[in-house]
Amino acid sequence: MDPFEPHNDYENLVIRYMSRPEITSKIQEMVNRNETRLVLNIDSVRDFNEDLARMVMKNPLKIMPVFNNNLREQTNEALDDIKQKTQNTLTDKKSSQYEVTWDGTFGKYMVSPRGLTAELVNCTCCIQGIVTRCSIVKPLLNRSVHYCEETKQGNVKEYQDEFSIGNTKANLDANFANGKMASYISNNVPTKDIHGNPLSFEYGLSQFRDFQILLVQEPPERTPVGQLPRSVEVVLQDDLVDKVKPGDRVQIVGVFKCVSNQSTTLSGNFKTYLIASNVQSITTELEVPKITGDDLRHIKEISGRSDVFDVLANSFSPSIYGHSYIKKAMILQLLGGVEKNLENGTHLRGDINILLIGDPSTAKSQVTFF
Repeated sequence: MDPFEPHNDYENLVIRYMSRPEITSKIQEMVNRNETRLVLNIDSVRDFNEDLARMVMKNPLKIMPVFNNNLREQTNEALDDIKQKTQNTLTDKKSSQYEVTWDGTFGKYMVSPRGLTAELVNCTCCIQGIVTRCSIVKPLLNRSVHYCEETKQGNVKEYQDEFSIGNTKANLDANFANGKMASYISNNVPTKDIHGNPLSFEYGLSQFRDFQILLVQEPPERTPVGQLPRSVEVVLQDDLVDKVKPGDRVQIVGVFKCVSNQSTTLSGNFKTYLIASNVQSITTELEVPKITGDDLRHIKEISGRSDVFDVLANSFSPSIYGHSYIKKAMILQLLGGVEKNLENGTHLRGDINILLIGDPSTAKSQVTFF
């Protein structure tokens, strides 16, 4: 069986699943909302066919191109209708960006960054953690266009980066047919043609995609006692960039993949990344509790008490004994102040910074966590 092509049974299953009325309606809604990612529930795939769901989790590099190709075929039909109605010429270019991603119950594939081991390489995984670092958004070259002054001919080169979710058999066959397999393997930008004539880079005609790398650290409550938290680098592309910022708690679904680098040939060690396909910020859900009418009544009653500051301090981290002044300081930091801009141009910020210094095991981390 061709290693780059899933079994025909899986292709038929994908076609049958993507043709279900609830899926086609989701695709239409996605196109109407001008979105590029179709979020499907892995539990519905599991109910439809367990083997297909197992293929999605264990071999996404083979099965995801089948899902994406089927999605693009359906979106092309919807975009053709929109193009006929609106005369929009940009829909053809955008149709190649549609991708399928997942949510739902991932079972053993729901891990923390510490759990991303060699057993999960090339598998679909879901992690939760805290974003500790974000790189700037950079352009990643997808297709370059070159022009030769000597021959007056143009040259186009496609770049298949290692951060892609997989290469279809059609892409490989096209490169073999055009005799471009050597250039397909190498991602070096050509400076000369096959006859040695210099090439000029046409930046305006080339295609780029947004590219960003996050560093996601496992939550402190899931870190084993006495050990440092582990981190994983997450690759964001296209519409996923700039969706989160450092300090946010996130849930990310993607493919855990090995990428070779210069040291791989010497040591045999591969650098690993999580190629994200779905990013959700769970910070908002944690910061916005559901407040009922009884809660509002109790808040107003407490706000009218003269000892409200002491009540709040005693309610802050009740499992930690004492440290009343520290708790009051943390409450002031959480509540913040009022930002002021004076007439002379002086700016007074409303928030404050607090430095806690103490011996080990004095609950510094627990206090700052709340």
